[in-house]
Amino acid sequence: MFRPFSLWPRQLGNQCLLMLVGGVLVGLLAPTAALALRPLGLAFLQASQIVVMPFLICELIVGFGGLGRGSLGSLLRSGVLVLLLTWLLGGLLVVVLPQFLPPLTYSGFFHAGLFQQPQGTDLLRTYLPDNIFGALATDNFPAVVLFSAVLGILLQGLEARQE
Repeated sequence: MFRPFSLWPRQLGNQCLLMLVGGVLVGLLAPTAALALRPLGLAFLQASQIVVMPFLICELIVGFGGLGRGSLGSLLRSGVLVLLLTWLLGGLLVVVLPQFLPPLTYSGFFHAGLFQQPQGTDLLRTYLPDNIFGALATDNFPAVVLFSAVLGILLQGLEARQE
C-alpha cells in the first residue's frame, strides 16, 4: 500500500528546503495564489521571530558562562582578529566596489531632501540603553547581545557554577 507521507523528509532542515522550493514555484507559477498566502507567511515569520531573542539571550549567557577561565582570553584574541579582518574586508569592498559600478546620473539637481539634516545615531543609547527590558521590547539586538555576553562573562566568576 502506498503512503503519500512516506516520501516526506523527516529532518526539519530538509522540510524547510522542500517548502522553500515549493514557495518559489508557487510564486513563479501562480503569483495570485501566492498573494493570497501572504498573511499566512507573515504570521509564520512573526511567530518564528518570537523565539529568536530568548534563544539568543540563553545561548550567549550559557555559552560565555560555561567557558573555562583560560578560554575567554583565547576567544577574545581570535574574536578581535576576526573583527579586524572583517573591517578590513568591508573597507576594501567600500573602496573597490564603486569602481565597477556605472556612474549615477540625476534627472535634476534639486530634490526635497537636499536641505534636511540626516538624523544622527546615538551609539551610546544603542549599546547601553537605560532599560534592558525596553531594548528587548524594541528588538535592540546590539544592546541585548552586549548585555547577555557581559552577564555570561560575569557568571564565570561564580564558584558554584556547573561546567
